[in-house]
Amino acid sequence: MKASPALGQDGTVYIPSMNGKLYAVAPPTEAPKRTGTVRWTFRFAEFPGKGQPLVSHSPPAGADGIGSGASPTIGPDGAIYVGANNSNFYAISPDGHLEWLFEAEREIAGIWSTAALSAAVLQIPAISRSASKSHSSRPSGEIA
Repeated sequence: MKASPALGQDGTVYIPSMNGKLYAVAPPTEAPKRTGTVRWTFRFAEFPGKGQPLVSHSPPAGADGIGSGASPTIGPDGAIYVGANNSNFYAISPDGHLEWLFEAEREIAGIWSTAALSAAVLQIPAISRSASKSHSSRPSGEIA
């Protein structure tokens, strides 16, 4: 794992990983139990988008284009917004289903930064070979 987890309003911890998954983990509910429970797992590779993925067969981990080194952002409605190494930016419902995805320019680097969210616009940072780029989207997925 390379990113910080995010905490949902209901206490669910959202953890992106370099193994291609986003985990939703419920905190322990019984004392003295110290182990959370995985509520669901979102697999980035199941939603690759339409563009041809770029992959690298050399280190670092995640170069296979399916992991995530970005920290999730939680919207006021509980939606989880997270970038992935495949250059896609995902909006995931609180129950783990894809709401929409945005395909940024395909790069090995992918989207590793945390998105900023305001009431009307979701700022999606991305890195390209030539320069840093940023995309704006409404929480519905419509490009602003």
